Amino acid sequence: MGNMINSKRIMIVEDEGITALRIENVLTAMGHTVTSVEVNGRDAIKHALTEKPDLILMDIGLAGDIDGIEASRQIGSHIDIPVVYITAFADEKILDQIRATEPFGYICKPFNDHELRMAIEIALFKNTMESQLKKQNELLNIIIDSLTHPFYVINVADYTIKYANSAARVSGVSEETTCYAFTHNRSEPCNDDEHPCVIEEILKTRRSICLEHIHYDNDGNPRTIEVHGYPIFDSKGNISRVIEYNIDITERKHMEKQLKSAAITDPLTGLFNRRGFFTLAEQQCKLSDRNKRALSMLYIDLDGMKNINDELGHKEGDHALIDTSHILKKSLREADIVARIGGDEFAVLLTDTSEPDIDKVIIANIHNTIVKHNETAGRRYELMLSIGISCYDPTFPCSIDDLLQKADELMYEDKKLHKLQKNVSLITEEKSDRRIYKRFMTSDECWAELDISGRVKIQDISIGGARVSTPLPLDKGTIYIITITPSKREEISLSGIVVWSSPSEYAEGNAENFSYMAGIKFTEMSETLKRSINIL
Repeated sequence: MGNMINSKRIMIVEDEGITALRIENVLTAMGHTVTSVEVNGRDAIKHALTEKPDLILMDIGLAGDIDGIEASRQIGSHIDIPVVYITAFADEKILDQIRATEPFGYICKPFNDHELRMAIEIALFKNTMESQLKKQNELLNIIIDSLTHPFYVINVADYTIKYANSAARVSGVSEETTCYAFTHNRSEPCNDDEHPCVIEEILKTRRSICLEHIHYDNDGNPRTIEVHGYPIFDSKGNISRVIEYNIDITERKHMEKQLKSAAITDPLTGLFNRRGFFTLAEQQCKLSDRNKRALSMLYIDLDGMKNINDELGHKEGDHALIDTSHILKKSLREADIVARIGGDEFAVLLTDTSEPDIDKVIIANIHNTIVKHNETAGRRYELMLSIGISCYDPTFPCSIDDLLQKADELMYEDKKLHKLQKNVSLITEEKSDRRIYKRFMTSDECWAELDISGRVKIQDISIGGARVSTPLPLDKGTIYIITITPSKREEISLSGIVVWSSPSEYAEGNAENFSYMAGIKFTEMSETLKRSINIL
C-alpha cells in the first residue's frame, strides 16, 4: 500500500517526547515530511492553519486547556485536514467524542511501528479517495447546476425533494418540499389522467419515463412541461429515489398548434381550408355511418368575383371573400363545418339535419344575411351567392369528393336558373354614385343596338343603367346611343356611358358568342323612359 501513497507533509501533535520522536522516525522512514511537532492544542491549531499539512497525527490527551479532540474540531471549522487520533483510552465516551469530529482513524497506545504505518497509510489512502470523490461530486454539481431546466431528486417514500439544482431553486423549490406541491400546487400526489404520477409509473415499470404535465410557475400561470423521470436503485435493487428533469415546452406546443392550424386554416378568411375541411368532413361521415344520421353538403360560389377583381382590384376581391366568410359564420350553427376550398368557392357540411327543412332554413338565413350586408356594408358592389346542396345518406355512403361534385353541379344549376352570377354590377364611380335603383332581369328576347358597336343583349336594367352581353369588348368611358327593343314593345332610345367592360366567365351559348360583359350608366333619362323601363 505504501507504493500507492506519495510523500506527504504530516504534523505530529504529541506531548510525550519519546513517543513523538518515535513517530517522526517512522514517518521519515516512510518518505514523508514532518512539518512540526506540537505539544499543546493551541500551537497545534495555530500551525495547522498556517502550514496546512496533508495529515495530522493528534494525541487526544494534551496538556493545557485544549485537548486533541477540541483542537481537531477548531481546525476542522477552518480547514479540511484529515486527522488520525493517538489515544491511551478507548472507552465508549471517548469514542463518541472522536466520531463527532469525523477522523480518518485512530490508534491506541501502546502501538508498534507496523500498526502506526498501517494507520497512516489507510488514512492517507482514504483521504485521497475522498478528495477524488469530492472533486467528482463538485464537477457533477457544477454540471447539474449548469442545466437550464429544473433537476431534482425525489424520495419515493414521501415524495420530498432531496436535491435540487439552481434552476429548480430559482423556481422556489427547497428540500423537504413535496414534488406535487412544488410543481402542481397540490396537497396530494397526482392521480388523474392529465397528470399521471411519474413516481408511480416508474415504480410500476422500473424504467425511465417521459410524460407531459401541466405545471404552474411562481405567478400561478400554467405551463406545459415535459417531465423526464429516472429511477435510482439501492444496493438491494429497490427504487429508493427518482430523478426528475423538467423541460418547459409551452412555446413549442404553442408553435405546434399554430403550425397545425396553419396547415388546415385559410389565412385570408380564417375558415378551414380544403385540407382541414376534408379531414373534418371524413370524420363526420364516419360518425354518420355509425349513428345512421344523414348529413348535408352546401357548395357555394361567390358570383362575379372576376369582375370585382378586374374592375376594383384584388384587394377589394379579398374584402369580398372575407365578407362572404363572415356572412356564412353568422348564418350557420356552431356545429356546422364551413371552409373556403378554392378561390371563390366555399363548402359547408351541416352536421345536424334532424330539424325539419333545416337545409332550406339555413340557405334562407344565408340569403337574408347577404341582403342585410349589402344594405349596410357600403361596398361598390353587391355580394351574391350561388348555392348547391347534396345529401349524405349513411345507408349508401359515398366519398367527400362525390358529395362535393354533386353539390357543385346543383350550384351551377342554381347559377343558371337565377342568373345570380351575372347580377353583380360594378359601378366604378365614387360611392355616392353607387347603384340604388331596383334592377329588372330581362327575358332572352331583350336586345339593344348601340350606334357604334351594333347589337347587344341586355341582361338586367334599371333606371340608372344596364348590364349587357356583347360579342366584342366596349370601350370604357365611351358614350353610346342605345336603342332598346323589348319584346312586344316599342323602341326606347337613350344615351349611356360604359363604366366597365370585361370578358364574361362563360359564353352565352349562342351562335353570336356574346362572350363579353359591360356595364352602361345612363346619362339621361326622361320620365317617359323611366315609365317604359318600369313596365319592361
